[in-house]
Amino acid sequence: MTIAATPSEYQLIGLTEAGDAGDLLIGLDQKQGRVRLQALISEWLRMENLVVLTGSGTSVSAGGKTMANLETAVFATIEALSDLPAPITPIIKARRDAVSLADLLDEP
Repeated sequence: MTIAATPSEYQLIGLTEAGDAGDLLIGLDQKQGRVRLQALISEWLRMENLVVLTGSGTSVSAGGKTMANLETAVFATIEALSDLPAPITPIIKARRDAVSLADLLDEP
């Protein structure tokens, strides 16, 4: 006799791998859903450090990077990873295109 796992009580709405909006926790049981959410929250808390660093000490006049240049540098670092998952590549390309377009719109 197999007992079915209880689905997660939470929802995490976002883009699925197919590119559609949906619940990213579908198919996960309570424990798996909680672990996934904890991992995401942990990642988000580490992002706060990046925001603090970009706001304090990355002055362009002192040789710091603009947000666009910082984002481009982060992309280069991510792309250099040998185990980069294939679905990440189109996301990076879309962000690079958006940054390039923003740079063109900012030019006088």
